[in-house]
Amino acid sequence: PLIGLCCLSLLLGAALGSDLEFHMAAAILLLLGAALQCLLDPDYGPMLVRIWWAAGICGGICLAGWLLGGRRLCRQQPGLVLILLAGINLLVFAALFLFGAEIGGTKAWLSVGSGSIQLTELIKLTAVFYYGLLCAQEGWSWSRRFLLAWSYLLFNAGSLLLLNELGTLMLLLALHMVLCSLFFPLRCTGLNIGVTAGLGALGMLLLDVCSSLAERGMAAGTKLFSLLEKASAIEEKLLLRFSLLRDLETLDPYGSAYQGIQARNAVLLGGAFGSDGTAYVPVAESDFVFVYLVNRLGLVFGLLTLVLFTWLFAAGIRQYLAVEDRLEQAVAAAAVCSIFLQFLVMLFGSTGFFLLTGVPIPFLSRAGTYSVVLGVLLAFLLYGGRRRELFWHDGAHWGKMKGGC
Repeated sequence: PLIGLCCLSLLLGAALGSDLEFHMAAAILLLLGAALQCLLDPDYGPMLVRIWWAAGICGGICLAGWLLGGRRLCRQQPGLVLILLAGINLLVFAALFLFGAEIGGTKAWLSVGSGSIQLTELIKLTAVFYYGLLCAQEGWSWSRRFLLAWSYLLFNAGSLLLLNELGTLMLLLALHMVLCSLFFPLRCTGLNIGVTAGLGALGMLLLDVCSSLAERGMAAGTKLFSLLEKASAIEEKLLLRFSLLRDLETLDPYGSAYQGIQARNAVLLGGAFGSDGTAYVPVAESDFVFVYLVNRLGLVFGLLTLVLFTWLFAAGIRQYLAVEDRLEQAVAAAAVCSIFLQFLVMLFGSTGFFLLTGVPIPFLSRAGTYSVVLGVLLAFLLYGGRRRELFWHDGAHWGKMKGGC
């Protein structure tokens, strides 16, 4: 069924006149991820098929909405669409603050029946369209776009910090920096770096002050004390992430450093062509799926995966550069960068070369909500990457077809 889904998407891309190189790489990675998940749990196959077909259907529905009126609304009322996208984020955060379930110290899930939805994944989708639409507004002054981009980032950053969702925050910051560098004037790049460094230092200082006040018992028994404790927990989590990156050997091997040490050992045991899979890999189905791949299939397959993602990124870059429409070019760039940045963050994080965050690797990890988000992005890229305008948008082409018939 997954091969059928991949073939159907490629046929749709061919009918739309899209550049299929990007989607061929995505199809190969999807099938590789399915093989890995079935190695981990053979009984998970039917659920995986249902998730990806649901992702394909959701992608088709969103693409139909884009064609039937979404694209026109973005061109005619970009300010209104930006407000709507920010409003969706506000509703997501409100739902999580009021009804969210906390898993692993992060309040990012909403329970639905016997399952759950990770609503923070929707922030990644709205961010792609928000930044894409904002970058496409060449008629606006750079200062206006810069302020809107930073207002959006700070609102989401503050909410994600309160939810203790650092992975999505890191990806949002990376996407902000990359897209502002690509589509804003050159002076914005240096300004972005300066503002990020200044706000980061100020944020760590405030967290340190709040942590000190909480340790002294200031405002004990009040709502203010609970906020101080929350800030203290966030600071502790951030410092632990930096310690895992810098001083793994000095931490408790059966405590905070357990996952990092086990992941490193699993990579070393994998060798060039894999092992029997007896080495324990923590959270192998999601966060450390690349480590599991190297352990079971070897460094050769790990390098092959790197090549596939590099091919995916290069094909995506060529695709959005070939798009003439500024709006679709900017959204396509945001979608491609979002997928590749998430892969890079988890690749280096799970192997000990970057801060470890709990976000899935695209195509490879077991991720229900993010798979649907990924399906929507791929559906848009199928249409946004077309090399020619569709015949119903081109009167001359339509006339030739009608005359030929």
